[in-house]
Amino acid sequence: MSFEKDSAEYLAGAERTVNARDWHGYGAYFAEDVHMRVPGAIGGMQGRGARIDFVKGIVRTFPDGKIFGLRVFGVDPWACCQFRFEGTNTGPLATPDGDAPPTGRSVTFPYCVVARFENGVIAEFDEYFDRLEMLQQLGVAP
Repeated sequence: MSFEKDSAEYLAGAERTVNARDWHGYGAYFAEDVHMRVPGAIGGMQGRGARIDFVKGIVRTFPDGKIFGLRVFGVDPWACCQFRFEGTNTGPLATPDGDAPPTGRSVTFPYCVVARFENGVIAEFDEYFDRLEMLQQLGVAP
């Protein structure tokens, strides 16, 4: 595949597989030893399983959560993939002090993945979203 096809397939495929809770299918977009930097994981995380567990944690907090692929652009081997997340907090909210009870509130926010593709899969990426905006929507931050 080409870089353009790989990055476009990731945008559409991430939406399809995450929303279907197809963790095997979602994991196939990442190298086994993918290195990622995500909000809340100081120093980053390593490995396909860690990525899947991170997303499962979000789904635990927002069981009805859905992602929507909006656009992708970039220069080989790097792609910027923009998504929107929507969900209702009906599951426990992980905090540094332990799980907080669900708020029952809905959130909608954009997020972005800047990914380096290698051999048709994501080998490295940085994920960005405004955690304060999400916490404000949940009513747990001013």
